[in-house]
Amino acid sequence: MLIRWATENDLPAWYELATEVSQIFQHPADMGAELKSKTSGLGTIGRQEMLTAIDNSGKNMGFICFSRTDNSITWFAVSEKYRGEGVGDRLLKTALLQLNITKDIAVITFPADYPQGAAVRALYKKYGFSIEKPCTHDGLPRSEMKRPASNDLIALGEAMQKKPYVIIVAGIPASGKTTYANHISAKLKIPFIGKDAIKEKLYDVIKFDTSKRENSQLYGGASYSVFFHIAECLMKANVSCVLESNFIPSSADILLSLVSEYNYAPLTILFDAEIKTLHKRFFERDATDERHPGLASTSNVFDDLEYFKNATLPLRDFCVGDKVAVDTTDFSTVGYEKIDNHVINFIRRVI
Repeated sequence: MLIRWATENDLPAWYELATEVSQIFQHPADMGAELKSKTSGLGTIGRQEMLTAIDNSGKNMGFICFSRTDNSITWFAVSEKYRGEGVGDRLLKTALLQLNITKDIAVITFPADYPQGAAVRALYKKYGFSIEKPCTHDGLPRSEMKRPASNDLIALGEAMQKKPYVIIVAGIPASGKTTYANHISAKLKIPFIGKDAIKEKLYDVIKFDTSKRENSQLYGGASYSVFFHIAECLMKANVSCVLESNFIPSSADILLSLVSEYNYAPLTILFDAEIKTLHKRFFERDATDERHPGLASTSNVFDDLEYFKNATLPLRDFCVGDKVAVDTTDFSTVGYEKIDNHVINFIRRVI
């Protein structure tokens, strides 16, 4: 099972599931057809506020939607043929990682006397939704359940144990990611995994031709495979860690699945800067003796500013969990103390 961000390609499956659960939701008509007619879901997907569970064949098993603005769960269902397999548990657990646990988290769900709502109500209670009051929603009797704000332990699941966390340092090349990742790893005394460091080791053994872009892409992909394998090994052992790379947005799906599977709290620190400044640094960095030969860009594809811009700007959309944005256009104005405080406050909140 994979938990990932929903995309526009998943909307037909969401509408189909909405139709399937219309009767359970006591919807007067076809809920899926109504959502489709309004093109509902596009905004939720654009804000990365919809998650889906995928089975081994690529079929959608269930969906959950939430609102970071309202700190609430807004839509949640699992297809009947997948119920009883832990799909809802994984979806809810992953969604809660995206919300602010220092504030109440709310959901409008079925009342206690509605038998078909018993399973989902039990799941909400498992994850700490302990405050409840009757309400009316869309003319139907409902119950508002709340998970109280907490500054102590995150009770995700039945265990009240110290929660492992992962600091994900992301952003555009030449923005200062690796330097900060090394810094915060040393300060927290937790392992640091960088994709480029793995690529360097591959080059030291294989000595691949960096003038051929296809080689850089091939060994870059191999580096990511090793990178995610090591990350999963650490998570299996319940070890907090720092992960660093110029992650593309689709990498969020892999990391979301890992933090959901192993019950980790994620924080993304996204390094960015004015694009012309980054382009200039990108080439100046390659010209230094300190730049590892396995990482130096010897092809000319990034010479063109527009090409560089189109290739790197999508990296700004990467996010897993809470996000801290750092502008390094002028390095002299960047203080690690402020970033460290964000990290420290995050850790205090989750453990």
